[in-house]
Amino acid sequence: MSKRYSKESNLKISKILTGHIVSETTRKKIQNKIKRLWKNGHYNNRKKRNLNGKNNPMYGKSGKLCPAWNGGKSFESYTLKFNIQLKKRIKERDENKCQMVGCENKIKLCIHHIDYNKKNDSDINLLALCRRHNNRANFDRSFWQKLFQNYQNLRLEFGAI
Repeated sequence: MSKRYSKESNLKISKILTGHIVSETTRKKIQNKIKRLWKNGHYNNRKKRNLNGKNNPMYGKSGKLCPAWNGGKSFESYTLKFNIQLKKRIKERDENKCQMVGCENKIKLCIHHIDYNKKNDSDINLLALCRRHNNRANFDRSFWQKLFQNYQNLRLEFGAI
């Protein structure tokens, strides 16, 4: 589907293309390719379950008892580089809107770490998402990580990052 680059190559490409203006037709091409992938079931092979109330594995559980417990990872601190200026630059790069396909939300944007590593603040690893999609991306992490990495690789190919 898309080329795989080493982390060093991704960083170099990201630095070169930072501030690069992409035409509206290129943005449409990227969106159409992602939509085709969704439509063809590339990302829709997850099991659909009813997780309401007591069917939810987290019902009545918190902390270490919760199935979503990740060893206290949420209490890790961010790096000093992850500051207001970095967040503002990523939001501007992503045109101040959620990068989830089909979402046009422009309010309450969060900066999401694609690899879930708070220490990795490279531009290629950061993505603007609305609160709703950022919260959704914290479950079934391997699925979302694969999706967002493919999305970023497509953006690199088209010069959108």
